[in-house]
Amino acid sequence: MQRKLLIIGTSNTIKHDGFAAVLRGMAPPFAVEAVGLGGSPSALLPYMLSSADLAGVTHLAMDPADNGQIWQHGDGVSSLVLWHMVDWLRARGIVPVLLITPQTPIQDIAQAARAARLVEARARGIPVVDGYQLVEDGVCPFDMQDTMHLGPALSGAMMKALMSVVVNVAPGPFVERPPSFAAPRFEAEGAEVIERQSSLRLQRYTLLRPGEVARFSLPAHGMMVGLSFNMLGNPIRVRITSDEAERVERLHRIPPQQDGRILEIIHKVDQLGVALPGRHFALRMEDEDSIELEAAVCIFPRQAQEAA
Repeated sequence: MQRKLLIIGTSNTIKHDGFAAVLRGMAPPFAVEAVGLGGSPSALLPYMLSSADLAGVTHLAMDPADNGQIWQHGDGVSSLVLWHMVDWLRARGIVPVLLITPQTPIQDIAQAARAARLVEARARGIPVVDGYQLVEDGVCPFDMQDTMHLGPALSGAMMKALMSVVVNVAPGPFVERPPSFAAPRFEAEGAEVIERQSSLRLQRYTLLRPGEVARFSLPAHGMMVGLSFNMLGNPIRVRITSDEAERVERLHRIPPQQDGRILEIIHKVDQLGVALPGRHFALRMEDEDSIELEAAVCIFPRQAQEAA
């Protein structure tokens, strides 16, 4: 079987001489593709997966930012999403590979997170390419461009190890199953719809103005959903109501990148899915401002959360 690797993850995966470019430069005996979103935690992996072409993919390497250092919003749901996706891939015969990308300074919480991820990966029997371990074993130096991005020596060592995994770990058997990462759309009366091509896919945002209400429904009860938003400025308050609960969220805006492009990211993947059960949701602007919204990715049933 001809093997094909898909790498999904952060800026280390896709930017400049990122993982995909480094691996292609090694002339691997398999095809290499990559999609990514800078600074993306594990909770965003299904979003990237929903944007990727899985045709022919036999191995999938995951490079979430929170493998290097846990973000302030906590690791519980991010890990739950990560391991659910691992199970989803294995059920389809695709070999999941976890990449643990170092960051600096190396803090105690980062090492604790790394240890927890390694335990889970071993329990599930999935391959891991651990950049920290390569440094500890003397394979390469702790080579960093800055606090988050790897230098050529460390990046090259990780990709050499990943190439070995793809060559030596056989995929399959493959199972055809319907997609489980659907993307529901917002419905807002009179709202403007904006189409924008991102690095991942053509996205359709609903422009929600002050006092307007956007609604969407999930395909099944107890699914988890994230919000993708695209805006500038100060945090903004949005009242989120489901058929079972209500809360006010303060959505933090993402500043433009150095080249002027607006960074797109999913926000509150953990909060919305866990704190607001139900199928039907409404969002109302609480501030005198506007926001571009997109319902992102339904992830998994509530019973899977409770079991974990």
